[in-house]
Amino acid sequence: MQKYKVAIIILNWNGWQDTIECLASLMNSTYQDFQMVVLDNGSTDDSLVQITNWAHGEIPVAYGPSPGEEKIDSVDCVEIAREALHDKSTFIEKTRAKKLVLIRNAENLGFAKGVNVGIRYAVEHDFEYTYLLNNDTTLEHNSLHHLIEFIDDGVNRNIVTPLITFYDDPSKVWYYGGTLTFTGRRKFYFANEPKAKIAMDDQRKISFISGCALFCRTAIFKKYGLLTEDFFFGEEDHEFSHRMKKNGVAMFALAKAEVYHKVSISNKKVFSEDRLPYKFIGYLNRFVHKKITMQHHVLLWKAWRSINLAYIVPKLIFLEKYEYKKIKKFATLLIKYSNKVSSVDRELFFEAQNLLK
Repeated sequence: MQKYKVAIIILNWNGWQDTIECLASLMNSTYQDFQMVVLDNGSTDDSLVQITNWAHGEIPVAYGPSPGEEKIDSVDCVEIAREALHDKSTFIEKTRAKKLVLIRNAENLGFAKGVNVGIRYAVEHDFEYTYLLNNDTTLEHNSLHHLIEFIDDGVNRNIVTPLITFYDDPSKVWYYGGTLTFTGRRKFYFANEPKAKIAMDDQRKISFISGCALFCRTAIFKKYGLLTEDFFFGEEDHEFSHRMKKNGVAMFALAKAEVYHKVSISNKKVFSEDRLPYKFIGYLNRFVHKKITMQHHVLLWKAWRSINLAYIVPKLIFLEKYEYKKIKKFATLLIKYSNKVSSVDRELFFEAQNLLK
C-alpha cells in the first residue's frame, strides 16, 4: 500500500468553497508525495458533501489569484469520524492509500484542538513531515517542492514557513516570518510591503511562525507536544513559537515557496465587520498566555499588562477612532477576564460580541 511522506492538515469550518480551492491548488503541485487531511469542525453548510463532490470530479473550481477553471477526474478519498481514530489498526488500514482523508468532528473544537486531531493522525501514520495549512490559502505549483527541498538539504532544518502574500494582491506581503518581542507582541517581517523587496532566493531564521502555513518534521510534535489547547482561536502559534525558542529549535522563512492567503476569512464569519470583539479576543489570549508563562511572578505580569494597556488604549482611540466610552469598557473587560480565566474557551470566544455591546 502507498505510504505518503507529507500530511497536509487543513481545518474546515463552514468554508468548503475555500477548502476545495486550496485542495485544487495542492493537486496542481509539482510535488505529489502527500496526503491531504481535512478536519471538518462541525460545519452546518454541507461542507463534507461538497468536498466529496469535488473529489469525485463533480465541481469545477477556479483557484489562485489568477484562476482558470479546472475540473479534476477524481481524488481517491475516504470520510471517517473522529471517534473512529481511536481504533488505530482500522483507521490506518482505511486511510493509508487515500489521497484525501476527511475527518468529521461532531462540533466546532476551535482551531488548535481541531488541528491537533490531524497532527495526532500524522504522528500515528508515521508521516515524515506535517504541513499545517489554512483552508483559505492556495499554493504556487512549486511551493511544496521548495519547502521539501529546503528542509531536506540542511542540518537542523526542522520548521519552515513559506512567503505568504495577499490573495487579493499577490504583489504585497502578508507574512514572511517574524520575531517575538519583549512586550509579547509579534512583529511580521515585510508586512504589507511589496513582495519585490524580498529576493526570491532569500531564506532567514525567524523566532515567530504563523499557523497559517507551518511546515515541519513530524518528530517536532512528537518531541515537544502539539498545539496548546488553552485558546479556542488564536495564540496557539505564538505559544508554539515561544516553546520552540525556549528549546532552541531553529525556524526559517523561505521566499521562493509562495502561498496566497485570504486574510481573516474565519474571523469575519464570527465577528462580521466589527473588529473590536476580534481585537478583544486577541489581546485577552495574549494576556492569559503571558499570565500562564509568568505564573510565579504575578506582580510582574500585572505590570506588563499595564504597560501594554497604556499602548493599546490610546492606539484604539486616537489611531483607530473608537469612542472613548467603548474603549474604557474594552480595557475594563480585558482586566476583569485576564484576572479571572486561565484559558479562553469556546464560550468566551463567541460571547465576545455581546460583551462589547
